[in-house]
Amino acid sequence: MQKRVSILLLLLSAIAICWCIYRDVHIERGYTGDLRNRIVGARLQKDGHSPYFYKWKTNEGLRYYDPQNFDTLHVSNITANPFFHQLLYPLADLAQRTI
Repeated sequence: MQKRVSILLLLLSAIAICWCIYRDVHIERGYTGDLRNRIVGARLQKDGHSPYFYKWKTNEGLRYYDPQNFDTLHVSNITANPFFHQLLYPLADLAQRTI
């Protein structure tokens, strides 16, 4: 019985994650910054940086560039939690348009 519940929970979690990514892809067509800041957050976390206090600098290239997160006077706009960033690791190294 407990094995069935675990499998059901895993299946529902996978469906929820797929739905979130599918939704974000459709939002990206309107070019909102939400997907971009999540991908940049995943890249930063994957490379060992804290995404929540990071500010982009011109000498760092475009890997961590988020057009809505380069102002040094504002708080970082990274919105996802560390677990979600880990789920995005396989996609984080792809080009933004590919994602």
